[in-house]
Amino acid sequence: MSIPTLVGHQTEILYVADNQNMVITGSAGCGKSLLAIYRIYWLSKVYPNDRIVLLTFNKAVNQDMISKIELIAAQRNEAVPNNLIVNTYNLFMKEILNKICDSFQEEELLLNKYKEGKGVKNYNHYKKKARQVEQAVDEISKKYPDESSFKRPYQTFSDEISWLQQMAVSTLEDYEKIERIGRRSTRIDRSKRKYFYEVYEKYLENREEDDRYYDFEDIGSLIRNLLEKIEDQDKREKLLSFKYILIDEFQDFTSDMLMTVNALSDKNGALVLLGDINQGVFGKRISFKSLGINMNSYKKYKLIQNYRNSRPISELAEEISNSPYFDKSNEFYAEAELGIRKGQDPKIIQYKNEEEEMSKVYQYINAVETNYKGESICVILPTHKFKDFKSFIEKHGNNFKKYSLTNRESNIIIGTYRQIKGLEFDTVIMPFLSKKTFLESLTIDNNELDMDKEEFDLTNIGTEILEKYVAQYYVGVTRARNKLIILYSGQITPLLDNSSFEKYKKGSEN
Repeated sequence: MSIPTLVGHQTEILYVADNQNMVITGSAGCGKSLLAIYRIYWLSKVYPNDRIVLLTFNKAVNQDMISKIELIAAQRNEAVPNNLIVNTYNLFMKEILNKICDSFQEEELLLNKYKEGKGVKNYNHYKKKARQVEQAVDEISKKYPDESSFKRPYQTFSDEISWLQQMAVSTLEDYEKIERIGRRSTRIDRSKRKYFYEVYEKYLENREEDDRYYDFEDIGSLIRNLLEKIEDQDKREKLLSFKYILIDEFQDFTSDMLMTVNALSDKNGALVLLGDINQGVFGKRISFKSLGINMNSYKKYKLIQNYRNSRPISELAEEISNSPYFDKSNEFYAEAELGIRKGQDPKIIQYKNEEEEMSKVYQYINAVETNYKGESICVILPTHKFKDFKSFIEKHGNNFKKYSLTNRESNIIIGTYRQIKGLEFDTVIMPFLSKKTFLESLTIDNNELDMDKEEFDLTNIGTEILEKYVAQYYVGVTRARNKLIILYSGQITPLLDNSSFEKYKKGSEN
């Protein structure tokens, strides 16, 4: 197996001055991640005494990056440079916290509470977090027995707390002023925010009582707070500043994450952001100025050539990106050219019910395992359908674990939209794209959405919510190099229910 070389504009960007901050944007398939790999490899060779960092958002992409770096080293008949650090953001932050704990014990930072064995404590588990939030709501509600805010679902408080952490909101004053980006669909009057913030503060107390000190959403705030308190700044600069940091898929990084990476970036080095705002709602609306990141120091580059998708698949992706719910006004939006390669037309196939959908996917998987072992396949599932499909596979006597993203030996992968971001496959299968599944997802993700399923109308749903699902479909479609199959039963999701997609619809296949 070999790794593609850079071409055209990619090569020009590779050799941009090493101390230049950059934002590199481009749609799916234009080679952003490949460029990131070559860039960090080149920097690691030029600066062998400096630590070069590449941060990713999920484990699967991280492992894919490491594998490709190993291929580059093998092609050059050399070992992988030992100054390269390739990690997910959350694992990297735990390593940073551990280094702070081990290196600054002489300072009065109360660091021992974070330690566990040779490392640091695990993140607060999401189930434990839910319980701690419920406990906080119950306790604070007793102070305000007539306050209607406390009649809202626990999940509303939990989601709002996660949002506060992601946005690095640290005072009630800031909370009362801030625009609730990404949360407009869940209305909370400014006059009511004080109750939510009091629950948030109580939640933090409950978490600490359980000997947990950070969630996935707010470990960055803890680290920045500790960095500011360190008195020996020379030692801090030596141990905790990184000269070159690249972030892959920056649109998935929250405000808290970006602020923390910026704090760890050496002022004499460079920070490079690579991403596609079409693939993430959160990143589209971040104000970099508010994060302390001076975008005037960044050179902006756009990659527009689609090297991954065949022309028919890229045409379908373009139809999805033309949705009225897709925001193209952002300065980082990059419109891609269509793929050049010829290929099969994507198929959108209707089946009688979900059982039949799963049966057809299972048959396809078996056929590939038997006859086409060189073909890479990905089945992408809505999160709440993952267990259903897993049960179906196991009921038919198959070991579901062999299709895991962590199994590097398998050519067939089954994962959710969130899990497969940044990866690519010869064939992609997207079942459960029905109106029914779409409404189920809406209800699960937005527990206060006032929605009559019989009288459903897209105009009743906030644009921010719909944009998330359009982006999800876009991500799924653009994972496919050569072949794309979309399945649904009953009515198709309303986000694909227009004349633009009629030409892809086929009758059910036996």
